Amino acid sequence: MNWIITENNKKINAFDIPTISIEEIKADVEKMKMRVVGFFGKQEFNNVRLYVVMAEDKIGKLYVTSSLFTPDVKSYESFTQKFPAFHIFETALIYIALILTVVSLIDYLVKNKNVLKEQK
Repeated sequence: MNWIITENNKKINAFDIPTISIEEIKADVEKMKMRVVGFFGKQEFNNVRLYVVMAEDKIGKLYVTSSLFTPDVKSYESFTQKFPAFHIFETALIYIALILTVVSLIDYLVKNKNVLKEQK
């Protein structure tokens, strides 16, 4: 397992968070049998880093790792199929992607309205 271990309200340096494959994360989550408390993405230049935070409630520890998605990787197999607790996080990611797509469309239309008018 390649995860950084921390505690609630304790700072960690983002550069210290390990990067492993999404398959390794799924395998680790299955072995860990802990509660998911964070599952989110952050854009890094042309890539997206997906963070996973698991809680071991009995001892008050948090386990954090990440996976890097490059522009050629557009998706991953859903965690929800194996781990239902990820459902709320994956649903949020879908809605965020939908909102960003609509915003991008509006931005495109506004910036290119003159070009669109000329084509009539």
